[in-house]
Amino acid sequence: MPKKNKSKKTALREERAPLLDDNDDCTPAFKRVLLELFQRFDTNGDKFVDTEELRVFSRTANPDGREFSEDEFEQIREHFDWKEDKGLTLRGWLQMFHTQTRGEEDETWRDLKQLGYDSQLQRIEIARKTKCADLQTQLEKFVDLAGAGDVGAFVAAFSPADYSDAERAEFAEGLQCDGGKKFAQLSAEIKCCASGEGVLEVDDQTSADDSRVIFNFSAPKLLDCMEERPDRSAVFALQEGQWRAEDGWR
Repeated sequence: MPKKNKSKKTALREERAPLLDDNDDCTPAFKRVLLELFQRFDTNGDKFVDTEELRVFSRTANPDGREFSEDEFEQIREHFDWKEDKGLTLRGWLQMFHTQTRGEEDETWRDLKQLGYDSQLQRIEIARKTKCADLQTQLEKFVDLAGAGDVGAFVAAFSPADYSDAERAEFAEGLQCDGGKKFAQLSAEIKCCASGEGVLEVDDQTSADDSRVIFNFSAPKLLDCMEERPDRSAVFALQEGQWRAEDGWR
């Protein structure tokens, strides 16, 4: 794997779960973590981690937020299983971490710690919130509207600014189907983003021209359909002066 900036401090060595077995293959526990990470950074769910998703991974895994360089991307494409116009496959993702771990296991542990895992490969729950105060205020407003059960007011504030009245009505109707289970699920997910509980990382992409914030989080399992993919991604953008969800809440 391309090298990332390393801390100059030497941490005390603690007892760690093995990452490689006696045959120099990834252990089952390590593979489980790598699968979780692949699903986390495959934010569009297409079974590939593309260039933009790898940039998000690099910013998240690096304490200084550094992204992979173009030379490093070339190394990834050349040495690991990469599908043209799609990205890194799960096989390639495993190859990338396996290669790094065989060469420099401490570097992999630095990644895992930064990505929220402890020395026994268990996920550490840390509340992570957006640094954007205006978005935080809007998220709390969404939570209040959802808690009040006013689906119409919630959809009016939450849905993308370019939605038509018909699209908003369709969105509201879908949330109320099946006894309002989808509304309950969405409400719980927004509460995750607002509270920071269960949020794995927050990618604040704010600039003068474009303001977007991406939340990657473990969704509460209120619906059976969530069991296969508990890690979720949500994007909020500043639209016409107000923070709203981008179309395609996943």
